[in-house]
Amino acid sequence: MLRDSQPLLQKIVELVNEDISKLDIVDDDDFDNPSWALKQAYKVGYKRGLTKLLEYGILHNVDNN
Repeated sequence: MLRDSQPLLQKIVELVNEDISKLDIVDDDDFDNPSWALKQAYKVGYKRGLTKLLEYGILHNVDNN
């Protein structure tokens, strides 16, 4: 069953990595927002959650197989 799940898990890892890379982009427009600190805190927290997902054993070794 795990072997059959490999394509799905690989796609999830790919999508999570794309989301993480998008969160690293800081636009100048972000600073025009009066609550830019809240927006930045959200991005950092969201990135941490996605990173945690990758650290779990199921997704961590998908690319290596």
